[in-house]
Amino acid sequence: MLQNVSDLYHAFKKTSYPVILKTVKLRSFYWLRTVFVFQVHNYVGEWLQYQSLWDLQADNLYGKLGEDINLWMKCLNDIK
Repeated sequence: MLQNVSDLYHAFKKTSYPVILKTVKLRSFYWLRTVFVFQVHNYVGEWLQYQSLWDLQADNLYGKLGEDINLWMKCLNDIK
């Protein structure tokens, strides 16, 4: 039975405080996980943009653009 404020504090500390602390840690973990997944998503998206340049076949590009300098300039600007 709780007799005074000290007993109430110790009862709270034994029951509620660990639960609150675990909840805060869990929320922090989920927040950090969400931030990490977002960063990975952005990195992969950027990497895939550059990957398409590596997969580009020079013969196909030359076949489509030919010797038209304007098409080549547009293509280079689009790559930027």
